[in-house]
Amino acid sequence: MVGGCGAGVVVSPDDQLSPRTLAAATHNALESRNHDALIGLISPPYRKPMRDVLTAMDDYAREADKTVALLARRVGPSSAARLENETVDFHRKLFPLPLQTAVQDNDVDWTRIDIREEQGAAWVHVDGLRSPFHKHFAFLFLDGAWFVEPLDRPEEFAAAARRMANNYKNATKTLKKLQTELRTDPPLTESDVNLRLWP
Repeated sequence: MVGGCGAGVVVSPDDQLSPRTLAAATHNALESRNHDALIGLISPPYRKPMRDVLTAMDDYAREADKTVALLARRVGPSSAARLENETVDFHRKLFPLPLQTAVQDNDVDWTRIDIREEQGAAWVHVDGLRSPFHKHFAFLFLDGAWFVEPLDRPEEFAAAARRMANNYKNATKTLKKLQTELRTDPPLTESDVNLRLWP
């Protein structure tokens, strides 16, 4: 399932009242891949490069879904499952869910969460450990509201975002080329697919 990354940014002001509401809104936006909502929670200087990355990611995810379906039909379930799992795993590593380690039976267990504030910044801790989300992002209080902000300076983040978007675009081209090959006869073997996707 691919999230949208259209032009509109719809965020409730309630989502940014406190670090707790921001953590929940960010978690929900990432989990549902609602990229418009996520961009609305990002501090303004980072929104354009974040949108570029998420748009490229959405394009890749769409082509990955098509490729997975073709692999399942034309090659076998093993390659299809591997591509599907790698796509999901990479997305989760790039954008970890801030409350993931506190999720039990699809619900967040807030009794395990401690949000620590310090000089206009906040950090989610679950069972005493800082959330992996904070390896790349902080929660900051800016102009009367809480925002998600990457730890890199805006110019560093923009450069990294360009690289990530280009990597996604190149991977998307690889998938489109593979789709063409998968539609031709004789069908590719699993070894052929492995060479193309995981050389």
